[in-house]
Amino acid sequence: GMVLQHDLRQQHGCDRQDANVLIDLKNNIIGIPEVKCIAINPLRPEMMAIGTNDIYTRVYDRRMISLTRVRQYEVNQETVSNSEDNIPRDGCVKYFCPGYLGSKEGYNQYNQKATTYVTFSPDGTELLTNLGSDHIYLYDINSTRLPVFLQLPKLPTTNGTVANGASSDDSTAKLGTHGREKTKHKFPPDVELLKKEGNACLEKNQFLNAIQNYTLAIKKANGKDCAILYLNRATALMKRNWYGDVYAAIRDCHTALALDPYYVKAHFRLARALLKQGNVMDSVTCLEELIRRFPSYAKNPGVLMLDKDIVIEIEKQRVRAIERTQMSNEVESEKERYWRSNAVDYEDRFVGHCNTKTDIKEANYFGDKHYIVAGSDDGNFFVWNRKNGIISSIYHADELIVNCVQPHPYICLLATSGIDHEVRLWSPQSP
Repeated sequence: GMVLQHDLRQQHGCDRQDANVLIDLKNNIIGIPEVKCIAINPLRPEMMAIGTNDIYTRVYDRRMISLTRVRQYEVNQETVSNSEDNIPRDGCVKYFCPGYLGSKEGYNQYNQKATTYVTFSPDGTELLTNLGSDHIYLYDINSTRLPVFLQLPKLPTTNGTVANGASSDDSTAKLGTHGREKTKHKFPPDVELLKKEGNACLEKNQFLNAIQNYTLAIKKANGKDCAILYLNRATALMKRNWYGDVYAAIRDCHTALALDPYYVKAHFRLARALLKQGNVMDSVTCLEELIRRFPSYAKNPGVLMLDKDIVIEIEKQRVRAIERTQMSNEVESEKERYWRSNAVDYEDRFVGHCNTKTDIKEANYFGDKHYIVAGSDDGNFFVWNRKNGIISSIYHADELIVNCVQPHPYICLLATSGIDHEVRLWSPQSP
């Protein structure tokens, strides 16, 4: 759990007397933290990212850290090493984590997932992490985006004011006289075709293809009156139900509601997604707000069924809470809890590869920032389009597992390696 910093200009004797401990995770984490990977920002060398055997990627400002020495002492006849806590609480470190993971209380960071690789973008503004047993996540290092599970927009009115929903009668009046769900927008022919193809794939349970079609349609529509596309994609994500899909659906529902606050289906889908995510009380609040804003839906069969499902889940959580009463929640220091509670959420994610068998699997930028590449447990390496997150190509590069994917710093050339003894070089060819 330590990161050591050595000055190559100085003589080093490995006698533990040198002050070379930059970071010691054991000072704030109870357990056995392991540092898996390190990256330095190419344009801001004081900025260092580390990936560990938990769900968080940590970015430190090395200018604010004073090097310390390793100390050894005896505990139960065993030699234990640690160092002084040299990390200030404020301004020195920033945590990054997928919102659906960081929000889970009691999540076992040490037995489930680990960051196998972390790197900065060539311009130093983005952070790319490959999370084992999960997906690849891209973060904006300057972002302050926190996870959002329930944040319903206020209802606008035609006279420029906002309905704050102070009372049920007021909300009903506003809805009846000033606001209504937007008329379905007629998309350009290419967007409409993608939407229809997505709907067809959704009906056939081809969720991956459906999500890709809706994503392409959203990109082509450029965010204009496309709330229905976000809602359709949220539906496909919830049905596919890969790691993080329900949380991605929650984000899409929020986007749909931001585009159309009167979109009743988006309210309902958000309440259902919150329940599936395990945020039961948020689901209750969302459903109550839906009924308050749109009273005519109070007896809707779907609404009544969701209400029953919420009651059942509340009882299940009550039982699970009783079973956890004997478990200790003290797994980190006060500073660690503070850093985790302020962890920044991801901007984009890239899915499709498998990262479960080795803990050294890389993910990198390729072609400046236009593509993302990563190895996989099936012997392939994947290439994603950076702008839309869709898989562009898959290439077989190893008989077992592809671990390393390293781009050439100057020319369009990619090196891959895995379990095989060969290192393979890849470059594009003209047709």
